[in-house]
Amino acid sequence: QFLSRQQGPRVYSVINDPSHSSSEEVEEANSLLGNLKTEPEFKLHKSIFRFYILLLFFGFTFMQGLIWNNWGPIADSADLVYGWDSSVIAFLANLGPIAFVPGFILFPIVINQFGLRYGILLGMFLTCLGAIMRVFTTSYPAATIIMYIAHFLNGLAGPASMGATTTISANWFPCNERTLATGIGGAANYLGVAVSFIIGPLMVRQINSTNHTATELSEVTADIYHMLYVLAGVCVVLFLLILVYFPSKPKHPPSITAKEERSNILQTLRQLLTNGSFWVIFLCYGIATGVNSAWSGLLYPNLSMLRDITVTQVYVGWLGFYSTIAGAVSTIVVGLISDRLPRWKKSFIIVGMVLAALAAFLFTLFCNEMIRVGNSTYFVITFTGILLTLFVNSTIGIYYELSAEVGYPVPEATSTIVLTLSNNLVGFVFLLIAQFPQLGTSWMNWCQAVSFVAVVPILIFTPIRYNRLNKDTVVH
Repeated sequence: QFLSRQQGPRVYSVINDPSHSSSEEVEEANSLLGNLKTEPEFKLHKSIFRFYILLLFFGFTFMQGLIWNNWGPIADSADLVYGWDSSVIAFLANLGPIAFVPGFILFPIVINQFGLRYGILLGMFLTCLGAIMRVFTTSYPAATIIMYIAHFLNGLAGPASMGATTTISANWFPCNERTLATGIGGAANYLGVAVSFIIGPLMVRQINSTNHTATELSEVTADIYHMLYVLAGVCVVLFLLILVYFPSKPKHPPSITAKEERSNILQTLRQLLTNGSFWVIFLCYGIATGVNSAWSGLLYPNLSMLRDITVTQVYVGWLGFYSTIAGAVSTIVVGLISDRLPRWKKSFIIVGMVLAALAAFLFTLFCNEMIRVGNSTYFVITFTGILLTLFVNSTIGIYYELSAEVGYPVPEATSTIVLTLSNNLVGFVFLLIAQFPQLGTSWMNWCQAVSFVAVVPILIFTPIRYNRLNKDTVVH
């Protein structure tokens, strides 16, 4: 009566007829029964504040992603005001993955030693401080130096923004809501990037870069200042809300594993180093999403090479917005379905990668003008761009949850932050190559399409064990 419908019959058959079971199955069955004998009785509880906590985290990671991609969609206007060419825009974006490395060391220690509250509070403070610094001046070269520092601080918050979502879902949500919560938290950063494609072109006007008046330049400068003040104000409000109420976990745990005391940081890192399945997920996540994240930040210079249509900042902004909105919705929908089919996570990722590869190859053929469709170019570029982002982002929350499953009993913050390091390492290399304008832009599209194909056979032949789910579902 204490065993779940999934685990009960299997454990019963193994214990009562061990001759037809492997030694590994017998050991796991005994372990599950041993947990029943030693587990003290307690009541699982759903906190009424769990979605409020998720909302505050959503706001933090949303703003961190928006600020990271703030300049790409308004590259022409930034060039006029600050004197930045495409290499400066690429470097500002690259400061995200660069700063991620020291943050990758800092935040697992803070979250595991002091609690989720202090990790999120520190991350929001760094993003808030960077946003405030950006309004100091537009005078060259002081503004450029300040922007570098501000974007480094924002990138330093990246591990908390991208990696703490599984800790929030594990600490605050029952196991049948975890993937949905992780999907919502994981989608927030991408939604921030999506809104950056819109808020920049809407708030900052685009003028002729070679033939403009001093008045027009002054108006563009004022537009940029207004945008930076608004973003800084939102960050300050979010920081204050998190400061007032954001506990690390509810009073009563929502699952068995949520109440456990996990190993210290050094022990968890040693456990991860010897976990082969985790490193396969690490590799696949980095290859697929790292290229896609960096590629999306350079969408405007990429599409501006098209000859059949005139590409403006506004068009690229709306394309990026609709693409990422579609991806965020797919992340949440797939998360909701995955909670009903918790042991199908690998299958969801494989299907998403196959569909993303098909969409990416079509996008590449049209964008590189290997297939030319004249006046229909706007439609096919928009349609295939939205599709590929939808399919890629649908796997984000699943990747996060799968890393937590195979990494257990390593704390979720550690496994997910280590996982997201792969995204930033691959993105760093991609953006580093993009700083050489003589290479052009067509290679970016091919690189993205191939990255999706590369991960499929790796995932197919990798066995996955749902360690955390096994423990959470063994007790009724």
